[in-house]
Amino acid sequence: MLVDCVRQISFCPILQTRYFAIVIACILHLGLRTTIFIHQSKENNTETPTVATYIIYLSMMDLIYSDDLLPCKLRNLPIVIRFFLELVITVWLGEVVLIFFWSNVEKICLSLLIKYMDTDSETREKIHYWTLMVLSMLLSFLVGIETERMEKISSLFEMAQEIRVEREMQAWADKHRNIFYMES
Repeated sequence: MLVDCVRQISFCPILQTRYFAIVIACILHLGLRTTIFIHQSKENNTETPTVATYIIYLSMMDLIYSDDLLPCKLRNLPIVIRFFLELVITVWLGEVVLIFFWSNVEKICLSLLIKYMDTDSETREKIHYWTLMVLSMLLSFLVGIETERMEKISSLFEMAQEIRVEREMQAWADKHRNIFYMES
């Protein structure tokens, strides 16, 4: 019975080990704001708009969730080993995206604003915030196109609407059942 349960878990998309690895990585990076593999010094750390950082990080997790991280040869490993490997890869990729990619994008945007815009620091911070928000939304949109997330969300809403219509039709039929049986 336990073996059947594990087999069902491995084929259920929401209960795949990659899902739990993503949740743990999000808790580590976004919740606890900690890193495991890559340590960034405090002087290199910029004050970042957290919403844009969250959007980028969650887009990366969406990309990870849509693809298999492990090669075909490693997919037949026991579930605990597969989970550990996917967790290590997910955490490492999350740190690479946040520290090497997004942190550098933030620094480049800030240095361009300082160099080419002669404004006070409060205005510069607002422009920096909104520039990063637009960039993060654009990248999230591109990831959504790649993972076909919008089509999946759209089909989910269509399915929910069909279920609602079916329930309403069933409720109407149950309510008016006596009328149809009385005429017969």
